[in-house]
Amino acid sequence: MMPARTLPTRRLDWPLCSFALATILIALPVLAGEVDVGARAMEHGDFATVYNEFRPLAERGNAAAQFNLGVMYTNGQGVQQDHAEAVRWFLMAAMQGYVNAQRNLGAMYTMGRGVRQDYVQGYFWSELSAAQGDRESALLRDTLVREMTNGQIVEAKKLVREWKPSNK
Repeated sequence: MMPARTLPTRRLDWPLCSFALATILIALPVLAGEVDVGARAMEHGDFATVYNEFRPLAERGNAAAQFNLGVMYTNGQGVQQDHAEAVRWFLMAAMQGYVNAQRNLGAMYTMGRGVRQDYVQGYFWSELSAAQGDRESALLRDTLVREMTNGQIVEAKKLVREWKPSNK
């Protein structure tokens, strides 16, 4: 995980971030046919089964399953709501280049949900996601940059230039 940065102590009301987190839906990407039981359980709101199906996949490094667990922890679906645990799963998926996880990390760092509020990290993850075509991330990045110092922007852009996705 990237080191935490010192930020202003004020907390901003980020309507865009709230919108991004409030509208997160569990994605059902094709996971080499491994989500059939989980997908059916999700359709019926059986999140305990969804969790039991996705957890082993996530532990084996499947980015889509990691993202889905992050969403479950964010929303408290089938698990106790835990933003820090959501960040942990989102980070694993985001490090593999999973665009939705990168978007959610950008929002969580920007708002300080599950992590200390960190505009540099918020920008970093939002920019990575925006570079893959995610419009919500581009809006968040553009909103966030107006609140950042020049030094924070330089630091965030350096992180973006140096970033390389992991394999799992």
